[in-house]
Amino acid sequence: MVLICHHDNACFATFAAVFATMTDTKKVRYLKIDRGRYFYQRRIPLGLKECFPNEDVWRRPCGNVTYPKAVQLVVTWAEEHDKLIARLKSPDEREAYLLDHRKREHELLDTFVADNGAEIIHFLPPEIEGCSITYGQETEPNWLWAKSRLNDLDKQRLGGLPESWAEAQFLARLSRWKAGKLQPTQTTVPPYQRYIEILEMAQFCAFREFVTFEKTLPKPLSDAEYAYELQSILEKVYGKNSPNPPKKIDDREEHFFIKSKIERKLSEVVANPNTISSVLEKYIAFNQIKNLTARKYRRDVSRLIKIFGDMPINQITPAHLKELREELVFEIKPASLQAVFTPIKGLLRYAFNEQLIEFNPMSAVALPKDKRPIEERKWKKFDPNEVQRIDEALRIIWENNVQGLSEKRRKAFVMVVRVLMFSGMRPIEVLRLKPSDVSARLIRISGSKTESSTRVIPVHPEIKDFPEWIQSGGLETYRNIETDAVGAIRHNFTKLIRKTLNPAISDEQKALYSLRSTFVNAMRRAGADIQMQRAILGHKESGAIRHYDDGPEFEKKYEAVSRTDPRIEND
Repeated sequence: MVLICHHDNACFATFAAVFATMTDTKKVRYLKIDRGRYFYQRRIPLGLKECFPNEDVWRRPCGNVTYPKAVQLVVTWAEEHDKLIARLKSPDEREAYLLDHRKREHELLDTFVADNGAEIIHFLPPEIEGCSITYGQETEPNWLWAKSRLNDLDKQRLGGLPESWAEAQFLARLSRWKAGKLQPTQTTVPPYQRYIEILEMAQFCAFREFVTFEKTLPKPLSDAEYAYELQSILEKVYGKNSPNPPKKIDDREEHFFIKSKIERKLSEVVANPNTISSVLEKYIAFNQIKNLTARKYRRDVSRLIKIFGDMPINQITPAHLKELREELVFEIKPASLQAVFTPIKGLLRYAFNEQLIEFNPMSAVALPKDKRPIEERKWKKFDPNEVQRIDEALRIIWENNVQGLSEKRRKAFVMVVRVLMFSGMRPIEVLRLKPSDVSARLIRISGSKTESSTRVIPVHPEIKDFPEWIQSGGLETYRNIETDAVGAIRHNFTKLIRKTLNPAISDEQKALYSLRSTFVNAMRRAGADIQMQRAILGHKESGAIRHYDDGPEFEKKYEAVSRTDPRIEND
């Protein structure tokens, strides 16, 4: 009697059906008998040939067992292979199986080397010119080997081309046949066009009958297999135990160029979590950068991405940054160039501190300095007459339609500019205000340019309608701008003072940002001391007075602001 351990009713039913036919061994599928021994033998489906390139059948000995035990083993193995065949019908499962098989081959080789004290010898690939072969020399796994290995991998990935070593072996075999050093025997090779062309050469065409071409070309490497092999090259040539970079400058440049090339190819097939754009978002979140500033940062960094693509951040080199610099240096002024590179420098500094890059490439890049005298770089103040004319123009715009501006945007533009004119605030500070930040008597500013910029300033009588306007959602029209809301205000203000006013204010150092220094200068003319001026502007030296929102200190601020009118010359 034979006892069978079964896991479920289906398995038991299978065994029972088999045992019912034990008297006739021919009816037990995949069970073979060879000289009294039992074997499991099953032809591998043609559709799975790529998964088992060196096998035609699965064959396993059952060992020195009884016939019933052999049947049990054969049925079990057949079920295992049935499940495997069903699983490998899925393209994703098949790709995973091939990758796992490739990994196991590498692991077996590594284990053998470790267990036997062996050493893996690397050779540069043979060079083939016509039918002549120059065999590569032995080498350590350096950038030259990485370059040749990458070339062969690209051939495997594209398909249709033999690897250099395979082509050399094929040529060498034909050459030995021709020289009489080896008896021609039947040889099967993939149907590469290159092999067909070789056999059509006069010196080798006589051996055409000994070469059989397989029905199909080898399947190209999948993304997963390609990525695994690229990772393997990186580990061998650029990993912790890899050789030191070459000392010669040209070789050293090639060394890192090949590394960058492999990393780029790897990023094309494997989603790298540390691309420029993804690290930028982490940088923005880490530093709690406000939305409008974040938008500017994204625009500036996008200049780099536009040229080189959204590459992994560890692939950025000084050469990339210098190319961006050279593209912009003749388009924008040095100060603007510095502004473009500000978020890029911050991004790379963050990446270096987070160990996402090994060195900061920005450290090797110089930016042109703005050589203008400080007087030419600072925004000039508007004089009282100019402020008066601007204010009058704003009142006209408030009451009349303007081409290209909706009513909401037109009134928002006027209100924001007048708030800047009578508060000394920065444009970005106004746009960041929430209704809860503004009351009938004060404006509370937080999260501005610096910690000292957090302050409370009184509402000037000239903008007493501002609290009600912002409570009604007046600023929402600018929050819908995806790019640069400050830029939209700056553009319309420049248009106002350069084209609408007659005569125009043409001095380029007088612009939207001039309103801030214009207001503080008016405060000085109205008798405010330096500490009060700093408190309104949000300078650190002003002390605690900038935070007062009630009591006698606030009243002093309210009086100082109320007396200030940039339209009046009261020195």
